[in-house]
Amino acid sequence: MCGSRQSTAKMSDSISDLKSEVKSMKESQETNMSTINNNVTDVKAQIIEMNTSITNLSKEQNQLKSSLLKLEKRVDIGEKKLEILENDISKLSVSSIPSTSHTGSQPLVNEELLMEFQERIRRQRNLILVGVAEQKCKNAEERHTRDDFDVMKILKAFQDIPTPIKIHRIGKYKLSDPTGCAQIHYDTSKCNTRINSSCMNDLTRSFAKASRMSCDDVDTMHFMLDKIEQKYKNPVDFEEGDFLSVLGDIFVENLKDIRIINAYECKKTNVDRDIVWLEELRYVYDKLYIKQGI
Repeated sequence: MCGSRQSTAKMSDSISDLKSEVKSMKESQETNMSTINNNVTDVKAQIIEMNTSITNLSKEQNQLKSSLLKLEKRVDIGEKKLEILENDISKLSVSSIPSTSHTGSQPLVNEELLMEFQERIRRQRNLILVGVAEQKCKNAEERHTRDDFDVMKILKAFQDIPTPIKIHRIGKYKLSDPTGCAQIHYDTSKCNTRINSSCMNDLTRSFAKASRMSCDDVDTMHFMLDKIEQKYKNPVDFEEGDFLSVLGDIFVENLKDIRIINAYECKKTNVDRDIVWLEELRYVYDKLYIKQGI
């Protein structure tokens, strides 16, 4: 009986030892699994970080390519302009060979030709304003003064507009237009080609208010606001010598009795045509906004 008790006690101790070992193995296994999970989490985080870095590098590479393409385009344009300039100078040099009968006056003629050529290059950046009424006075100085005054009255409609360097009349833009044209010269480094953000917000709020009130002109306002927003988000990147195409209108503001320019779209073009006014704008308006049969 005593031997049986001893055997039972030894077996109980063995079971206790086995339980302790199993518990110890379990704790060790859990610790190892926790460590493995933490390592897997760290690896995932590192992989995500690597993917983000690769994406950012790809974006920067694309931006660099885009900048290089723009730079190459500008270099090409500059080379073409330089080639044109060299050709014109070469023509001037050939045409300025002094003759025996005009040797004394030839340097002066060459200087005038060169000045005219430089003036033509500067004129490529200018603005042609349509709708300036022709003066009826006979005195040339008085006509020029009144032309300057009328042009500045029109340009007051713009915010932060630079003062023109020179203004002169160039004749009628169209034979059917009784008002004629005036060309306005600007220092392009001082021109504001971007819309003010506060002005953009005011236009958006005004359109939202008109939409809620079911204004009759909401379709027209939407078209004009869309054109302005496009210019706000993608301002025209003007370069020296670019030609511009402007869609707009000139009208009389009754309260102040002044003529105002209202431009809706402005973009670069390779055609020497500065302004699209009057007949073209009326065609667009009739085509898009005048309902037939009403």
